[in-house]
Amino acid sequence: MPYYFEVDEPTIMKLTQQGPPQMIHPQNRSFIERRMIEIMERCYQMEPAERPGMVEVVQFLKDTLDKIAHRDRADLNFR
Repeated sequence: MPYYFEVDEPTIMKLTQQGPPQMIHPQNRSFIERRMIEIMERCYQMEPAERPGMVEVVQFLKDTLDKIAHRDRADLNFR
C-alpha cells in the first residue's frame, strides 16, 4: 500500500491525483524486482481502464515464473 502512512482521506486523495507513487528506479534491480515494479506501476494508473484486470495480472505473474524457470536459477538477477 503506497500511502499507508497517511491517515486522512483528503491527503490520500491529493496524493493519488498526483499520479502513481514514485517507484524505485528499476535500474540495478533483479529481474524479479523489475517485473514486480512493472506490474505495480501498471496497477497504479490513474485511469481504471488503463489498469490490468486480475486475469492479466495472474498471466503476467505466470509469465514471470515461466521466464525464471527457463533461466539459470543460480543467477536470479538477469540483468
